[in-house]
Amino acid sequence: MSKQEDYFYRDVKEKFSKRDYQGAIEDCSKAIELDPENLKALINRGHAKIKLKDYLGAIKDYSKAIKLNPADKFRREILNSRSEAFKKLSEIDLKNI
Repeated sequence: MSKQEDYFYRDVKEKFSKRDYQGAIEDCSKAIELDPENLKALINRGHAKIKLKDYLGAIKDYSKAIKLNPADKFRREILNSRSEAFKKLSEIDLKNI
């Protein structure tokens, strides 16, 4: 891991601990701009989007992460997180019917 990546992950972790999920999304988005295949940034951005109830956005991030690297060691975590986002999204949709 490069020093820049190390700084990025520390910064995102700190923002999560402060519940600054929007800030975490912004940092992850910057990392994804620099490297569109940055799996950790996609996963962390998905986690932050769930915290902000952007379930569709989280599903998109998790789906892209799975597509980029379906054999990744975080696959189970990503699939579970994506399932959670689908569940929460369906709960919202059902309430609006």
